[in-house]
Amino acid sequence: MSVCRKFIGFLLLFGCWLSVLTVQAQSDHDCSTAQILREVLDKRHIEPESLADQWSESVATSFVLRLDPIGLLFTKEDFNGPLSQLKELEAVIQEDACGFLSNFNVFLTNRLSEIDSILNAFESVEGLASYEQGIRNPVSLETYAGSAEELKQRWGSYIRMTFMENIYLGPVQIDEADQPAEFTRLLEQEHCKLQKKQALLDEDANFVSKAFFNAMAMAYDQHTRYYHFDFTDILSAFFSESDESYGFKLTENEQGEIAVSKLLPGGPAWRSNQIHVGDVLLKMTLSDDTELDFNCTTLYEVSRSISKKAAKKAKLTILTTSNELKTVDLTKEKVTSDENAVRGYVLKGDKNIGYISLPDFYSTDDGEDEDERGCARDVARELIKLKREKIEGLIVDLRNNGGGSLWEAVELLGIFIEEGPLTLIKRNEQVRLLRDQNRGAIYLGPLVILVNGQSASASELVASTLKDYNRALIVGDTTYGKAVGQLYQKIGSKTGDGDQDNPTSELERALMKITTTRLYRLKGDSYQGRGVVPDVYVPDLLDGEDDREDLDPVSVTRQLIDRDTYFKPYPEISLSQVRSDNQTRLEANGFSRLKLISDSLRISRQLLGAGFNVSDFLRVRRLQEQKEQGLEKLRSENLRLFKAENHEFDKTLISIDSKKNAIEAMTLKNLENNLYIRNAYAVITDLIRTTD
Repeated sequence: MSVCRKFIGFLLLFGCWLSVLTVQAQSDHDCSTAQILREVLDKRHIEPESLADQWSESVATSFVLRLDPIGLLFTKEDFNGPLSQLKELEAVIQEDACGFLSNFNVFLTNRLSEIDSILNAFESVEGLASYEQGIRNPVSLETYAGSAEELKQRWGSYIRMTFMENIYLGPVQIDEADQPAEFTRLLEQEHCKLQKKQALLDEDANFVSKAFFNAMAMAYDQHTRYYHFDFTDILSAFFSESDESYGFKLTENEQGEIAVSKLLPGGPAWRSNQIHVGDVLLKMTLSDDTELDFNCTTLYEVSRSISKKAAKKAKLTILTTSNELKTVDLTKEKVTSDENAVRGYVLKGDKNIGYISLPDFYSTDDGEDEDERGCARDVARELIKLKREKIEGLIVDLRNNGGGSLWEAVELLGIFIEEGPLTLIKRNEQVRLLRDQNRGAIYLGPLVILVNGQSASASELVASTLKDYNRALIVGDTTYGKAVGQLYQKIGSKTGDGDQDNPTSELERALMKITTTRLYRLKGDSYQGRGVVPDVYVPDLLDGEDDREDLDPVSVTRQLIDRDTYFKPYPEISLSQVRSDNQTRLEANGFSRLKLISDSLRISRQLLGAGFNVSDFLRVRRLQEQKEQGLEKLRSENLRLFKAENHEFDKTLISIDSKKNAIEAMTLKNLENNLYIRNAYAVITDLIRTTD
């Protein structure tokens, strides 16, 4: 992730921090809330002992690094002054001395003024020449600037780094004559970001305390979160069953960017299979060529833009969680609950292969009400339709599926396994075996599960169990490595003695997502921090290698259990010939060479800023172009590998709706052009031939 993106996060929390209430009652309120949250976390979290001897240090580090992830706000001198109480957080909270949050107000106001002056001092491109080293992300508080002068140097490095990235690595290389204008635009953009954060500050005077509570939660692990309804409510639902919509919700992520927070199952964004939770929305081009830039726009303004009638059709420019820049064409639709969210397609070539994409394990009830809608039931319905097409194999696409309902994952496994245990979970120190509750399977034919580095949690559970049963070939890249589950808990308010009765109303509108569960494979092994290794390796050419579970400093540790669960695997799948054919194919079509280019590109990006050598930036640009050209060449080849079609049930519905017909035509074209789906099709046809 670029330095520019990470800086936005500091601005969001920085601006919001300025609004802390200065009254002592608010300080007591903050301390009471913090005490209650710690009690809940220590009781419910699966690994509270990891913070036992360093709670203050861990929470303080979480708080500061999330406020200032790249060291553009604080200096080490500050930790002996205005930030000194962070060193003794545990004692501060126990003594109801949370006024330190309010006291930051004056300090941060002054620091904001200083930063504004620093930005104003950068008058020209030539003035950046004195900054000789690119800024790098601090890995600890010790790597922050040592003084105010060093902080200025970091800002100069940041501006120069961002400027050179814009000049040499942007969509269009900027000529020397146009560089002064680009420099002016960059500074205006930074000032704009500051103004945006100030506007957000005015909307929520308590954002700093909420940020502190969330930092407390995330000190335990990166998946544990604190949510306040006053904040989450304004994240605006951009979809409903009564209105036409693109089918997604947006939020502001920790970097202050406008990001996708949820997809409507079956909606336009969902069916495109190109937009996923966590993707960042950069701009939107409407059908009349009006372009809306969301880089310096509040969430409310984005909501208004998307809601306009003129935005019925749009080209969205997004930055994926794997740092891939892409454009996606979407048309608003009305999606009702009686429609099947999951869509099946037939890939017709040498073999008739069914294809189902599942971007999320959705459920309206976590499996409690059998009449409610969930992804497993939708997949089952679609499979029945595909079986009528006489499919000879099936591809289930779990790429970029970050998980969701554990119970839906278990139900989905039951579709492909006749009976037996499915997974082990550990909660409250109790190990529980989850079994297939429904005897019999819906589909027992050749099966490929397509995954990548962003397939996580429930996706990994499905992939690992099917692999252990020899029930499917796992194709793609090693998965994310998240073998833990979370439960949502409404905290409510605490009742104590005397004046501590109901000490805070803050928690009456608060919700926590707490990591409470460990997931294990049937032999007691765990993919936590490791991921699921595919049977057939197809390298992910996207740049998501830096976003894996084990790379986060507060990741839950991997543990094994001594449990040898009895289950009866299916006959072992013969892999040698399938793997050999796959490797030959990857080398012949240039896929392997593209992987080498992608790796070189990633390493070269990491070296940028060491001396600000123009040749380094030009090398990165050259590698980017080679990669893009290679991908385009790959997409243009083998177009006749298969023809994607709707199954007969959908054909009938689509034939009477011209708008749906046009949308489906685009979906079918995307399926045919997708490199990973093509390769999965080749793998499963090889598997079928080997089995025959």
